[in-house]
Amino acid sequence: MARIRPMKTTVSISLEEDLLAEIDRLARSERRSRSALLQEAVRLYLRRRDRWNKIFAWGKAAAKSKGLSERDIAEEIQAHRRKRRVGSRSKCGQSSTLAGIRVYRAGGKEDNG
Repeated sequence: MARIRPMKTTVSISLEEDLLAEIDRLARSERRSRSALLQEAVRLYLRRRDRWNKIFAWGKAAAKSKGLSERDIAEEIQAHRRKRRVGSRSKCGQSSTLAGIRVYRAGGKEDNG
């Protein structure tokens, strides 16, 4: 079965010379075109942006359901960061509960305090 390819449009963008040189080096080392490299980069950026938008929307809904304001959350985050700086640097890999929302760090373990 023949694969239908989406239409392509040529666009013109301005890049700093050093950035273009880096793009060209990477494209050469991966044996692909500049266009293929930039298309993948844009796709990855759009996916990441969409994922972060979903995460922020979930966080906003979770905060709203708990009656928390942005200020409440900012204060919780600051308190958590202060506590972490003071002496819990050795607890890497654990999580903390932020206003009832579990936050996981590398390692996936949960810390209820």
